[in-house]
Amino acid sequence: MKKTLMMAAAACAAVACANIEASYADDHSNLPEIDYQAIADRVVNESAEVTLGDVVLITTTVSELELAEALVEAVWIAGGEPMVQVGFPEANKAGVMGMSPEALAQTPPAQLAMVGVPDVAISASGVEDPALFADVPEEKLNAWREAYAPLNGLYEAQRVRQVSIGQTGGIPTPAYAESQGADYAAMRSMFLEALAVSSEDITARGNVIQAKMTSDGETRVTSPSGTDITFELADKPERISAGIASANDTGTGPMDTYLPAGDYYACVDPASANGVIVEPKATIRGASVTDLTFTVENGMITSVEGEGPGAEAMLTFFDSVDDDSKTLAVVNLGLNPISQPMDGSDYLSWEMAGVATLVFGTSLWAGCDVAGEAFYEVHQAEATVTSNGTEVVTAGVLALD
Repeated sequence: MKKTLMMAAAACAAVACANIEASYADDHSNLPEIDYQAIADRVVNESAEVTLGDVVLITTTVSELELAEALVEAVWIAGGEPMVQVGFPEANKAGVMGMSPEALAQTPPAQLAMVGVPDVAISASGVEDPALFADVPEEKLNAWREAYAPLNGLYEAQRVRQVSIGQTGGIPTPAYAESQGADYAAMRSMFLEALAVSSEDITARGNVIQAKMTSDGETRVTSPSGTDITFELADKPERISAGIASANDTGTGPMDTYLPAGDYYACVDPASANGVIVEPKATIRGASVTDLTFTVENGMITSVEGEGPGAEAMLTFFDSVDDDSKTLAVVNLGLNPISQPMDGSDYLSWEMAGVATLVFGTSLWAGCDVAGEAFYEVHQAEATVTSNGTEVVTAGVLALD
C-alpha cells in the first residue's frame, strides 16, 4: 500500500508546526537542512519501538544513504542489530531485462532465507526515476510479480513491525516532484512538516472521522472528476494509522505504519461495491494516463478505460493481474493537517487531509480478506464521502465538527 519517517520534537519547532490546522501555503523553500538523526531517532524509538535484541532490516536506495546511516546509528543505540539492503534501480531493471525466463520465474532464494529473521523492517527510499521501467515488457514484470507471490504470502504471516518513510512516491526526489508537476523544494518542505505532526494530533482527528463512518449502511464517494461509487464496509475493525507500527496490529501478520502519518482506513465488503471511479491523471512507469475510468460491479472491475501515452500499459497491467487484484478492498481517508494537495500539481497522497483513496487488490495489510498479487490505489481530490447519509468529507474537507 502502500502504500516514510517522522521528525523529533525539536525538529518540529524548526519547521514551524505551531498551527497545524492551517493550510500549507507559505514559502518554505529556505527550510534548514534535514536533521537525519532526529528523524531516525523518532522512527526507531517511537514508530518502530526497537528494543534490545531486535533484528532490524533497513531497506534503502542510493539517494537516501545519509538517512540510512542515521537509522543504523539509532538502531545500535536502541540495542538492536541493523541489517541494510540497498536497492540499485538501474541494476534492478537491467537484471529484469537480462534474466532468463527460468531465473525470472524463480522465487528469490536469498529473500526466502530472510523470512522470519527481522523483528523490525524500516523502508527509507524514494522514486529516483519514475520512467525507469517504462520500456520493460509487461510479461516480464508479471513474471516477476508471480515469482514473488509465494514470498508475499510468507511475509504476510510474519509478526514484524514495519515502518515505511514516505507515502505516495516515497521520500520526495527531484525527479518524482517533476513528474508530478510539483516544485521540489515545496514538496520537501511539506513532507518534513507533515512528518512532524504528532501521533496524538492524528489520533484525535481520526477518532472524529471513525465515529462518523459506519458499517451499518451505505458509504458513497463522489468527486468532480466523475467518481460515483457506493459500497458497504466489511465487518472488520476500522483503523487509524498515527505513525506507530504496533498500534496497527491486525492480530496476524505485519504491523505496518507509513510516514508522514495520517490515515483512517476500513475494509470494503468485497461484493458490495458498484459504480464508477475516475482518476483524472495517473502515471504508470513514468507515462501519463488521463481520465482513467474503472467500472465496478459487485466489487470487481469490469472495464478499464483511459487516454494518453500510458493507457495501453495501464490496460495491459490490469489484464495481466489476478481477479483479487481487481477487487475493491479498502477505503482510506487522509488525516494529516499539514499534508495538502499542492496548487498546480497532480501530486496526491494517502495522508493528505480530506483526500479519499480507494484501493484495489491485496489488502491483508489492512486486516482485510483480499489477497491479490498486486494492488492499485486511486486518490480522489475534492471528494465528498458520506456514510449512512452523514457527510464525512465535503469537497475535500474533513468534517471534524
